[in-house]
Amino acid sequence: MLHFTIRAGEYFNIGDDIRVVILGGCANNCRVMVDAPREYNIVRGKVLERNAATPEEQERLGHYYPEPKLPPDAVRRMIAKQHRKAGEAGTPEKSRVGTGESIKPEEIGRKTAGKTGMKNSSRRTPVRAGTETLAREIKENTGTENLHRRQEARAGTETAGREIKENTGTENLRRRQEEKESTETAAREIKENTGTENLHRRQKAKAGTGAAAQKTAQKTESTNPC
Repeated sequence: MLHFTIRAGEYFNIGDDIRVVILGGCANNCRVMVDAPREYNIVRGKVLERNAATPEEQERLGHYYPEPKLPPDAVRRMIAKQHRKAGEAGTPEKSRVGTGESIKPEEIGRKTAGKTGMKNSSRRTPVRAGTETLAREIKENTGTENLHRRQEARAGTETAGREIKENTGTENLRRRQEEKESTETAAREIKENTGTENLHRRQKAKAGTGAAAQKTAQKTESTNPC
């Protein structure tokens, strides 16, 4: 089994299609990003162990454990050994280690803290770069999504406006047609009523004229007997 050390912000490839990027982490957590084709099934080990039906399947999956942490005494011994080697090489700052002079524990702690700080800062730099890249991508995706939403909302509003305008125009046209038909119907009724009334008047006038002529003829016959 391959075992190697990798820093945050670095990656490694598996074949030509799979890339694993180490984003960073803290304490016992590690953030990993896997870029692989969709046909590959990526499942966490906890899920596989939880879904294993038999103990044989769980045993086949295997168990992996983190590397044990070194005790503080072992760390101090390693640091003192490194200082001793540097003193034997003739380094001015650490040459007294090889001569047998005692080194105070607080000096070792200060040097270790300085190295640890430099190492952590070098680790934070790629993590920060990866975080900024992810933030930019999220911001770009959010802006694009908001733009699409505004365009869809605008298109929906324009469509609704056109439909309302068309419905309003159709309704106004229907109203005008109904008003025109009602006006024409009223005009026809008025015309018909006016014609009927005039006919009745003419008939009455004609009847009155006939009655008057008959009376005049009767008077004439009475005044001029043969």
